[in-house]
Amino acid sequence: MSKLKNTLSCGNCFNTKYVTTLSENSRLKIDVCTDCLPKGYSKEIVEYSKTKCLEINSKEIDPENDKDFNILLKELKSDSSLFNIVNSIELFKKNYNDIKKAIKHKEILENPDKHSIVRTVDAHQFTALHLFTRNQVFQIISKPNRAKKTRVDEYGKVIDISEDRTFLGWGGNIHFTISGPVLCDYDQQVFDACVKIWHTKSKTGIIVETNLSEIWKNLGNTSTIGKVNRESLRRSLSRLHKVSIEVRSMDKKNKSFWGGGLFDTIRYIDTNENKIFIKFNLYMASNYLDGSYATLNHNLYNNLTSYAKKIYMFIMSHRDSDRFISIDKLRPLIGVSDEVSSKRFKDQISSALSELKEKEVLDPISKIENNILYTTVLSKAWDACAIHNQMSSSSCL
Repeated sequence: MSKLKNTLSCGNCFNTKYVTTLSENSRLKIDVCTDCLPKGYSKEIVEYSKTKCLEINSKEIDPENDKDFNILLKELKSDSSLFNIVNSIELFKKNYNDIKKAIKHKEILENPDKHSIVRTVDAHQFTALHLFTRNQVFQIISKPNRAKKTRVDEYGKVIDISEDRTFLGWGGNIHFTISGPVLCDYDQQVFDACVKIWHTKSKTGIIVETNLSEIWKNLGNTSTIGKVNRESLRRSLSRLHKVSIEVRSMDKKNKSFWGGGLFDTIRYIDTNENKIFIKFNLYMASNYLDGSYATLNHNLYNNLTSYAKKIYMFIMSHRDSDRFISIDKLRPLIGVSDEVSSKRFKDQISSALSELKEKEVLDPISKIENNILYTTVLSKAWDACAIHNQMSSSSCL
């Protein structure tokens, strides 16, 4: 059962406004005001009298039962002052499939190998399109080059140097600006581990409590975390929360833009338990919940080399089986550092291409010609991934 309710205080900005709790049983349950609703939620809800709000709160509706909806809508439509509530309920019913898919994540957690998911891409999904394949945010970078991205302050503390990276996304109509420390593959694994911990603990809302040892284990380690690894994790978490992202539409008729960070806030308490409180970005909440640590094909992915993983994730994150793209344009889209020479980059792509052919992901006709990468995905590769049209995935776990 689900209920329309009012909340006297927004969990994000603490304003006193009313919201709709979408599901009592789903992790999509986030109490926020209309100004703070994340992407994909209805903003049709407006403030209305407390009397009317309480009147609606007493109504419980079964999303699976059209009769319940219709009776409630008929009653509400008799009062013109409740027009916005009617809109809200109709939108709730329309989007109920999105609520049900969140509940399915429990199944994914219990057996992720059998729930390999591929995202689909729609024109309006430009904020999620690239961010949640993680290709632009996290880069392939060598240890020597990582060392160049830091400095030592006057107290002997290692400080990460911030950089700005700007480039066009897939199709050329999306403009990305990423600011902050350079994030590498290790940072990506730490980020995904944090998301996985959040899912595993089945927390409602956007805050999860964890610790360094728990993150260490979710990275796949069985040994006890030592002093060096603790420091590496602390530094990685510090880098993650410093990164800000802006995604801007380049369409002349659409001036939309989106800005935010991978995490909203991180609070680390340096005690024996090393408690860490992570607040996920509210406007990314729906994407975190979309199985964001689930892999495309768990067994295959883990057996690919670094570049092959990036190429595999990129090509399988779009609808078309056949595509071509310039090698130069591909570089930022799969998160490869500019410090990797063009020759080495092309050699690595060629090697990854051969690997994906051998793994029967790409058709043998896939090739690099005149600095253009042509790829054709085999039907058996699509069959290996359970394609769910309304669900998205992205992870390196």
